[in-house]
Amino acid sequence: GELLSVTPSGDGAFTYQWKESINGITFSNIDGAVDETFTPPALTQDTWYKRAVTSTLNGKECVLETNMVRITVVNFSAGSIGSDQTICSGSAPAMFTSVAASGDGSFAYRWQDSPNGIDFTNIDGATMATYSAPTLTSDTWYRRVVTATVNGIPCTAETNIIKVTVNNLLPGAVYEDQTICEGITPDAFTSDAATGDGDITYIWQVSLDGSNYNNITGALLETYAPGALTQDTWYKRQAISTLNSVQCAALAVPVKVTVNNLTAGSVSGTQTICEGDIPAAFTNVAATGDGDITYQWQESINGTDFTNIGGETNAGYAVTDPILQDTWYRRLAISTIGANECTKESNTIKVTVNNFIPGSIGTDQTICEGTMPAALTSVTPTGDGAFAYRWLSSADGTAYSEIPGAISETYSPGILTADTWYRREVKSTLSGKACVDTTNEVLITVVNFNPGSISEDQTICEGDTPGELLSVTPSGDGAFTYQW
Repeated sequence: GELLSVTPSGDGAFTYQWKESINGITFSNIDGAVDETFTPPALTQDTWYKRAVTSTLNGKECVLETNMVRITVVNFSAGSIGSDQTICSGSAPAMFTSVAASGDGSFAYRWQDSPNGIDFTNIDGATMATYSAPTLTSDTWYRRVVTATVNGIPCTAETNIIKVTVNNLLPGAVYEDQTICEGITPDAFTSDAATGDGDITYIWQVSLDGSNYNNITGALLETYAPGALTQDTWYKRQAISTLNSVQCAALAVPVKVTVNNLTAGSVSGTQTICEGDIPAAFTNVAATGDGDITYQWQESINGTDFTNIGGETNAGYAVTDPILQDTWYRRLAISTIGANECTKESNTIKVTVNNFIPGSIGTDQTICEGTMPAALTSVTPTGDGAFAYRWLSSADGTAYSEIPGAISETYSPGILTADTWYRREVKSTLSGKACVDTTNEVLITVVNFNPGSISEDQTICEGDTPGELLSVTPSGDGAFTYQW
């Protein structure tokens, strides 16, 4: 500031010369400083000043000097802070390093921050030589203001400015949860790309429990298509933003692929029945699975092409109508989760029908009483199984009884004295199941009759005519004719 002056007093006319010194001992004149007062220029070091006053009277110059004044220059360095950093959004930068202030005076510190590197404001409470910034979500600049105080005079200097670059990253989104059947490949995931400040790359991760995730080798694209799955699986995508060699990661919300696991259970009841019989009810082991389980029974006449059996939607099934041909059965188990239905087939059971035709025997005969009829002819049985035979006879065509020992395909009756009916019983055995059917009946009609009699003996004379021979009319079967 301007050096104040007490005006000289005394004889003569006064002139002035200001002098300066950097050590308070050796002074030199200041060019042009010849006024009563003097304003020093900007200073960088301690400087002493005094004024020489010349009094001229009657041509005689007399010189006297004033006292000295010292201007103390507070020389100091603000030190420095360093250095620029790049951090991930929401994290705190490393504590700023510091080179301490040095020089004259006692030092005080004030940290400042700025959102643009131009407009700085004080940070409340930040008055230490070092500073640890809080978590940041945007780029922020910092500097430290140092105040050096000497003789009650504060001098201020600023350090360098450092920038904390915040690597902001939004992970985008992955769509969407799915429910699939066991062993099926889910739809490829769709997504919104990640956005951020740096170069963005991706890593996909997988989990079987929704908590512990592992990286999927080679899955580095924005989208991902899983393979076929057999259990519930979670996926999430990690976006990585690289800025100034600093990597920041953010995770999209995981998606879950729910696998509708279903075990079909089993059915049993493979059996062989006779044609027209009803099979025994089938037994079953219930299906198990993740969803609501329902059933549908199916049948097939070739073991390949199955159709639903109307109304048969219980775990078990009992056929109610006679079966005339081999039939296969299976049960569909249906597990439903939301709108997802998964179907699995049980094992297949076969009801084998022992189909056969017993053949026939022939033919009706009429014989004379006490004679032997011709052997009964046979049309051989055809169809399933191994055949065995049993012949039966009846005296009235209604009540039949077994003929002992008559177990061949054909049969020759013995001598008959009365009408006799015959039929053959055929037994077909298939897979341990014996089925019996009977042929047609044949009737062997035995002509039973009494020839009557004639009477009686006579004795006549030669040449006489005997009397009429009396007759008892024949009785029995048939129409009678006579020959004497």
